[in-house]
Amino acid sequence: MVDRTSLPAQLKWYYSRLFPLDLIGKWLSYGEATTLAKREVSFTLEGDIYLRYRSFDTPAALGTELGKLTPIKIDFGAVHNIRPRDKGASALPLTPAEKELVFDIDMTDYHDVMGALRDSDPTTETDVNWAYMAAAVRILDTALEEDFGFRHRLWVYSGRRGVHCWVADARARRLSNEARGAVAEFLGLRFEERANLGGRRATDITAPLHPSLARARREACEPTFLNFVLGEQRLLDADGGDTAGVLAHIPDRGLRVGLAGVLSRGPLATATGVDRWARIEKELTRAAKADPSLKSVSDHIVLRYTYPRLDIPVTRDVGHLLKAPFCVHPKTGRVCVPFDAANVESFDPRERRLVAELGMTLSPVPSGARDNVFAYGGTFMQRDAVTIRGKPVKVFLSDVMRQLVEAHSTDFAAPFESEKLLSTNLRGLMGNLVSDDEFAAVVAYCGVDIEASANASAADYVHKALLFTSARDRQFYVTAGLHGLVRAMLARSGVPVFCNHKLTSCWDVTKDLKELTFAGHAGESPPVVARSVIMTLTREQLVAIEGVTSHRKQYTRHVQAVPIFVAVLTFVDPFWTRLGAFYGRTTTERPIRAVHYLADGKRVAVVCSGVYAAFWADRVEAGVAGVVMGELAAHVAAAHHTGSEPLTVMRELAAGSRNGIHACGDSFSTHQNWVEGALESADAVVRVFERTGGVGGPPPSGGVSVGGGAATAAASSSGGWARGGLFKRRSAPVPLTGGGGATAAAGGVGGGAATTGGGG
Repeated sequence: MVDRTSLPAQLKWYYSRLFPLDLIGKWLSYGEATTLAKREVSFTLEGDIYLRYRSFDTPAALGTELGKLTPIKIDFGAVHNIRPRDKGASALPLTPAEKELVFDIDMTDYHDVMGALRDSDPTTETDVNWAYMAAAVRILDTALEEDFGFRHRLWVYSGRRGVHCWVADARARRLSNEARGAVAEFLGLRFEERANLGGRRATDITAPLHPSLARARREACEPTFLNFVLGEQRLLDADGGDTAGVLAHIPDRGLRVGLAGVLSRGPLATATGVDRWARIEKELTRAAKADPSLKSVSDHIVLRYTYPRLDIPVTRDVGHLLKAPFCVHPKTGRVCVPFDAANVESFDPRERRLVAELGMTLSPVPSGARDNVFAYGGTFMQRDAVTIRGKPVKVFLSDVMRQLVEAHSTDFAAPFESEKLLSTNLRGLMGNLVSDDEFAAVVAYCGVDIEASANASAADYVHKALLFTSARDRQFYVTAGLHGLVRAMLARSGVPVFCNHKLTSCWDVTKDLKELTFAGHAGESPPVVARSVIMTLTREQLVAIEGVTSHRKQYTRHVQAVPIFVAVLTFVDPFWTRLGAFYGRTTTERPIRAVHYLADGKRVAVVCSGVYAAFWADRVEAGVAGVVMGELAAHVAAAHHTGSEPLTVMRELAAGSRNGIHACGDSFSTHQNWVEGALESADAVVRVFERTGGVGGPPPSGGVSVGGGAATAAASSSGGWARGGLFKRRSAPVPLTGGGGATAAAGGVGGGAATTGGGG
């Protein structure tokens, strides 16, 4: 238990020294200061005094309030239409506008399935039963990404009995209560009371299992059930287990009684829980042949003892507040730290530092020096005071980088083509120029681990070396950023540009003139009259502008954003020219998807869309650009020299019919990544088909369409329909392969239906 008498002093020190105010502020504002100002924050003070509807314009203002009140608990709520602190003073009612999609999983909800490791102390109980939480995190994190496409997920240890998840994608934050409830209901399962020995089973579990439940059982539930529930919890042990409770979920009384007898005698009476479960599954499989209703019993038992127990109201209500990351749990003194969902099994809540212990590991920091310190060797050190070999760290690092450029000038000229840089990490590249201790000091000084792993390619960091050693004027675009560059260009052009203004309306005043009104920081600006207007706005911004026609807004609502990733690779040996490709496009089933051969004969452009674009872009953003470029180059080379042979596929399949197989799609056109390309290739195939009827005539089974890219068109040799990536005749399904944005099916006889997918 935490010492409540010393907790206020510890919290005051923690809030002033370690609480990451700037990080919290950046997260909660999402780049908009007004978003932070409208975010509700609540405090719980000593004595269970609860303060709601607090809001702060800046992270510093939040920090000031934390220092004054020293709350024992902090909760974050929704972003509202007005500042929560103005509630009552404003004529507008306080209405939640958006909030992260959140999930709360509490160990208390697992009490009915716990066995030998149940404990009267909630903290100890969570510590020893963390496997339940690990399985829940595995299942939900995978489902949120693969079933819903959410990419930005923050998992946080609650400090005592469970975990929280914050989904921060823009579309997740703007979900209605109904949509949030639908997501929670999809991810949750409802089970009967454990004491219900009548054997009624949850109707959510059917045979075969829904794909998301099948994935959950395969990847998380079954391993947890076998290793933890049957192993450590000893659920099916003959001595001290709960065999009767497990068998109660079998609805067939005769089978239930028979299994109870089998498990109580012979070798199974003293066997391990895993062996006893294997016998139960064997008998269930045998009985299900005569009674299909028993097929889902095994799934039901495994999921009931391991599937996540969600607090549905917490997820459903956009106005519900949730404990803030990095706050301190008042009953344990543990910091509510985020953790990596990919390594959740290795997270041990018992190793979380208590707020009382944190103060013992740090040396005093001078007043007012918080922004000029960094942590190294278990203490806080002032940046200005740190030197290596008598030089300030930045000067020392600059000298080292200059020596690296001189030693590897050939490699630095083309870093992503250098085998040496691609196969060497930064520490290895520095060699004897720095010692291990000096390198560790540099890493700590930079504030991030610039060598995230031993396999991180030195090519990723070459641009840092060039930055340190280049002339000051060449660094301008890096140091000033894109906005500074744009301002400099506009200043030279002499064109009047007004920044920080929001377009609010665009009305036709005459046949040829339009009047635009803007809102700036100081209120409405004078209207502007123009003949033509180019709006480079998001869909949401465009729809909100007054004067934009309803037809245009309706069209805009159907626009779907498709991620595109383009990488240009230069090869010393343009091997594709030896294969007969000098300029043009090809495609491959590899993750690089489309390859464009540029006119200079030395470069190729890799063009991906959809999930492939997101995959490569995420890796680049993660800081492994050099590794990514090397992998892209390897894919290009492998696609030409191994089984894919994209040139052959391009040349032969795009030409027309080959034994009833027709290839079409934007990848086989001159408009790749555009729906025009899909239509162009489909038109060409249809013309060939109408002229020849296919080589040897149409195949009786209907034909197979092969396509890829952002849009795919399928041609059928007989009447049929396309839906959801499966091309079917009335008699038997025929697979349609290829990646897809828009899919169109054209029937050779009797017509067909058209189905459009996401993307295009």
